[in-house]
Amino acid sequence: ARLKLFRLEKPLHLFVLDMGQTCSEPPGSASSAEAIEPGGLGGGKEPTDEVRKLVQGVWANVSEKTGGKIKTESERAEVISFTTQVVAGINYWVKVKVGDRPDDHVHLRIFRGFDGQAELHAVLTDRKRSDPLEYFE
Repeated sequence: ARLKLFRLEKPLHLFVLDMGQTCSEPPGSASSAEAIEPGGLGGGKEPTDEVRKLVQGVWANVSEKTGGKIKTESERAEVISFTTQVVAGINYWVKVKVGDRPDDHVHLRIFRGFDGQAELHAVLTDRKRSDPLEYFE
């Protein structure tokens, strides 16, 4: 999806608009854009096809980041939710179900630059579905 960023002063916010949709209201209105504080985490969101593809693209690296604890070749990844942070690109924190037990969830931190390249930066294991997505290194 093509996105257009608007930078408005007082207070500084970034507004992300999906250019495939039409907006009848100006940028910055609650119905036409989602306000994201630069550097702040957005709220938890339902998974999208874009985020599922992002996770699929880095899933093979999860085993390496977890020292083999998560067997990516045999574990099915089901994206549960995600949140984002706008930086010099976008950080994604993604909650993924990887098994049948309550603590069979992982949290992924994925960075995608404005060039579209994605990289898995970190993984938290032994997470529960109820664990909130929060900032981690």
